[in-house]
Amino acid sequence: MVISVRILVELFIVGDSLKSKFFVIPLVLLFVSFSSGQIKIGCIGNSITNGHYLPSEDAYPINLSNLLGPKINVENYGYAGTTILRNTNHSYWDSPLFAPSLWSFSDIVIILFGTNDSFKDNWVQNGDHFFNDYFEFVYAHKNSTNPKLILCYPPPKFND
Repeated sequence: MVISVRILVELFIVGDSLKSKFFVIPLVLLFVSFSSGQIKIGCIGNSITNGHYLPSEDAYPINLSNLLGPKINVENYGYAGTTILRNTNHSYWDSPLFAPSLWSFSDIVIILFGTNDSFKDNWVQNGDHFFNDYFEFVYAHKNSTNPKLILCYPPPKFND
């Protein structure tokens, strides 16, 4: 089962708002069967997931972990500057976190890419491969250890 969630990250940047707690916790628990063991969530993405330019405690996987509590282990597989496109200089496929994210044995995997893919140099040269590369990435993770998947729309890119 794959669910698309509009800008999940926005909910964690907001902080401790009730909106984020009432949305995120039921969404995650929707996927989790009652288990006596710890539940594992893998967050995969670029610098937005990694928390680049933020204090480490402000990365969205840390905020997600704080919201969900100690019975749910949230791991950060974010790698700054990466794309889901394969044929770029900074493809997540070639990053040192690709294999660990693929074989993390997460119960739930949250995937957030697209912002760096939309940069002009990446999109003009490789944009026509975005759908296929994204699909193959999702398929690879789904078939690795059969986690539940949450796919996120990328937050908008702003000019400086």
